[in-house]
Amino acid sequence: MELTAEKRHLSDKEEFYGDFAVTLGWQQNFNRYRLSSYFFKPCGSITVGSNNATGCDIRASDLGLSSTFTGSAWLCPKYQDFVADFDLYMAWDEFVKGLWTELRVPFVHTRWNAGLGTSVTDAGGSYYATSAVSGYADYPHFVVNDEYASVPVVYTGSCALSSALLGNTAFGDAPALTAGKIVNCVRTANGLGGIRLALGYDFLRKDRGSMGLAVDVEFPAANKLAKNNCCCNLFIFDPSVGSQHAWKVGGVLRGQYMLWDKGEDERIDLYLDGRVHGGFSGQTTRLLGLNANGTSLFNQYLLLEKYSVAANVATYEGLERAANLLKAQVKAYSTVEAQVTAMFQYKNGGFVGALGYNFFGRNAEKICLCCLCSSDPSNYYYVIKGDRPVGYAGTTTPTYHGGFYSKTDSDINGTGTVVTDSAAVAFNSALEGTVVTENAFSFSTSGDLNLCPAAHPKYISNTIFGHLGYHWDENDLKPFIGIMGKVDIGSSNTALRLWGVYLKGGIGF
Repeated sequence: MELTAEKRHLSDKEEFYGDFAVTLGWQQNFNRYRLSSYFFKPCGSITVGSNNATGCDIRASDLGLSSTFTGSAWLCPKYQDFVADFDLYMAWDEFVKGLWTELRVPFVHTRWNAGLGTSVTDAGGSYYATSAVSGYADYPHFVVNDEYASVPVVYTGSCALSSALLGNTAFGDAPALTAGKIVNCVRTANGLGGIRLALGYDFLRKDRGSMGLAVDVEFPAANKLAKNNCCCNLFIFDPSVGSQHAWKVGGVLRGQYMLWDKGEDERIDLYLDGRVHGGFSGQTTRLLGLNANGTSLFNQYLLLEKYSVAANVATYEGLERAANLLKAQVKAYSTVEAQVTAMFQYKNGGFVGALGYNFFGRNAEKICLCCLCSSDPSNYYYVIKGDRPVGYAGTTTPTYHGGFYSKTDSDINGTGTVVTDSAAVAFNSALEGTVVTENAFSFSTSGDLNLCPAAHPKYISNTIFGHLGYHWDENDLKPFIGIMGKVDIGSSNTALRLWGVYLKGGIGF
């Protein structure tokens, strides 16, 4: 609407006319720390510490930290956009009175930073534990099963926790993290935020105003999944432009009315716009949740033991990070979004000034699983390692498995029931296959996999906006220019709070 509303839907026109406008702007979020409570806990921070420690949210050893490490982490996410919006309006009154079209092509350069902050209370030891655990005094090994030598901790010093949450380094038998990664640096993306085309008809045209209906279609222009998309790293608070490559179709009811006028040069107008859009299903890559001990919170950071099973014998195949198995392509079901906008504009000669309000709401998303990015869950079995040794006893290599923990009462911050195989402990290093298979995670929507953490929540926002500008209507090209500003107040911690400033200019024809 801003700076172009007065040029459109004119009731006294019977010929072809229109305008072309370009908007350049910058917008970014404020109250940044508030978003940390969405990604972490209501307090906005998490605590990392030893197994079953009071107040511990994530077990340090699962992140590759020393088992005696203690510290905390928080986020201060920063979101910034540079927007270049191209808008073409054409009124076809010469052919059909009241018929009009509008084409919008917005280009976006976006910059996102999760703003990870950490503090270290105790960096812990320099080596992964090689002493008694749960009563085993025979040199248990936390992270390896193939050598007797001690394994140095890879994440140390004041940056230990931030490095561990980025997870770029393998440790022991565990690989590097490829999903659920958090980093304190700017990541960028560029693209078209969805090409929009509206076709409308003003069925009511009076001297003081008009009213019309339109069909509004958004063509997806960004975020199309590449065939190898799942091979990429997946970060928390990763930059994205536009929707998840999904079409949107909606309807628009618009109107305008001259509330007051003083001659031809001075007036106050009211502009109203209401629209509802339905989004078709689209695909994107998300990080799923994993249910254990009745919760999925932070279980993506679980360190798992990996087994193959043949002839009812389970063979240890190394360690795995749960997040690497939870990266998936998902399809979102249709969503509905609605918004209502009202703007009062004062015009005096070529000068215009306006103040407006916009309400925007979108329902909570529901998703279904298309495929996991890793094929491993269908080939192996995974159980919770916790603070158990991978193997123990022996002179150069471990002789027995150290067991694992039951998923019914164990999760990322505390362990419960130990699952062992008495035959393996007493006689050999192989576990019975059923011991593993009956306690392994089921990576399916009907099992332990949780899709809810990967779905967007309900989004509600209230926006106050305004502009100041000038129109040279006496010129043949009817140029105009102005500055605009807005403040978005997102509801709760599931919607952004933004401010934005914009420069808009164009011509009428």
